[in-house]
Amino acid sequence: MAYSDDAYTQAIQAGANVHSVYDSRAATYEKLGKLKDALKDSGQVIKIAPALVQVGGALMHLEQPTYVIL
Repeated sequence: MAYSDDAYTQAIQAGANVHSVYDSRAATYEKLGKLKDALKDSGQVIKIAPALVQVGGALMHLEQPTYVIL
């Protein structure tokens, strides 16, 4: 797992400006205990795909959080 964040970083540096790469790297950072880095990448997800966050919020209000997938 320790090298997963390197692969996501390389993808981002190569120009992969997609929410799934940032989201996956955020999850990896969280598991590695790099919480500030996880929060930063989560912010990028919101910037790139704000509609996903809005859908997630709506599902949370419908009490269906298991369907919230970024």
